[in-house]
Amino acid sequence: MDRFEDVVAQVRARAQAMERASGVGRQGFGLWGDWKQMVFPQIAIDDSEIPTRALLNTLSHDQAIYQAYRRVLGRDPDASGLAAYKEQLACGVPILLLAAHLMNSAEGRARGRAPAGFLAMRILAFLHRALRRLRLGALAVWAAQALSIVFRRTDAWQVALAHARAIKQLEDWRPILVRYAGQLGAVQAEAASLEQVVTELRSELAVVHRRLQSESSVGGGQTAAQSTPGLEGLVSPEALDAYYLAFEDSHRGPSEEIAARFEPYRQRLEDLLRDSRPSDSPRLLDLGCGRGEFLSFAQGEGFAASGVDSSAHMVGVCQAKGLTALQGDLVSVLADQPDRSLTVISGFHVAEHLPFTGLFYLVTQAYRALQPGGLLILETPNPENLMVATHTFYHDHTHTNPLTPTALAFLLRYLGFQKIETLRLNPYPESAQIPGLDPAAHRLNAMVNGPQDFAVVGQRLA
Repeated sequence: MDRFEDVVAQVRARAQAMERASGVGRQGFGLWGDWKQMVFPQIAIDDSEIPTRALLNTLSHDQAIYQAYRRVLGRDPDASGLAAYKEQLACGVPILLLAAHLMNSAEGRARGRAPAGFLAMRILAFLHRALRRLRLGALAVWAAQALSIVFRRTDAWQVALAHARAIKQLEDWRPILVRYAGQLGAVQAEAASLEQVVTELRSELAVVHRRLQSESSVGGGQTAAQSTPGLEGLVSPEALDAYYLAFEDSHRGPSEEIAARFEPYRQRLEDLLRDSRPSDSPRLLDLGCGRGEFLSFAQGEGFAASGVDSSAHMVGVCQAKGLTALQGDLVSVLADQPDRSLTVISGFHVAEHLPFTGLFYLVTQAYRALQPGGLLILETPNPENLMVATHTFYHDHTHTNPLTPTALAFLLRYLGFQKIETLRLNPYPESAQIPGLDPAAHRLNAMVNGPQDFAVVGQRLA
């Protein structure tokens, strides 16, 4: 513990030193504060600083059309205007003459702001319009082409000057970047040093954590009820069993409704039976069999089905239906099964009741006990549905934490299972869906009214 406190003190001292060196506190982090107050030079060329004629006379066709509309009319071209101007450019009409036509249009005159340098082109545009009626429009086009060539030297010089200004501004950045690069280097070096201290701190925390765990385990791992005076024996296990059976009846739904939810598994079970040898006796073990809905379903498919449940009341319900079920710890019962003795192992709404170590052990034992080709089926609430993840999952006081489809599928794959499938099941009914066909309604329905459960199905192949 002394070493732990020494490391904490060291981290605190180093953090305070960084604060003093770089201005953390009321003034804020020195580098970041200066950074926010900087006025950076404009590096990129601003098209608005280039005269309209110079800009248009040095652009390619499509870019020139867009810029002509924006500069003259203050908007992008519509589809018909864009197509018409592309066609005229392809026929040799220069962009400056087309821009002049925009200035002479009713919309252009209404704006009342004709760019400078277009007087001659606007006169040619009037002539072009008049001469086209006499089929002599080419004369105005040739004149506009010649005038564009005359202007191009001056216009190219205007654009070159804009580039030169941008390069000059880039040079203005150099000392600023050098200064801040030096400060960033110093901060990075200090951060690397502090990272080493944090690594040491994590090691010390791990030692303290292990010590606290060992201290809390003294006394044989008493439960809260056993270690808290007055709670032991207040509620009998039989009373809790009766409550849980009533809870299942009330919240999970009638047995007939639950049985209808097993249809996604029918084809998989039938395929197993079809592929098994006549001498095989296809055995199925249902972990946490509850009221026996899946036992009845599997038995009807032709399996020698048996179940295990920790609740005496649940086992009694199964036995009253003529099903094979025994009371016990499901992980222990699974561990007692001989190697490669089972065709199917199922666990419906069992995984979410187990700590991860228990779930890891269950999947390990399931792989051992399954025959080659056998299936493990684990179904659990689906936290991809926000209503499940934030509300309905917590109806059951025996739940520990939700499991994600990704994590459960990875666990099966990690422990040797192959041909892993993830089934998303039991969405909310159509009546609960948010109306609307737009993407937002579809996404919201998927988040709150989507599948309430998912199952991961894995197969042992060897």
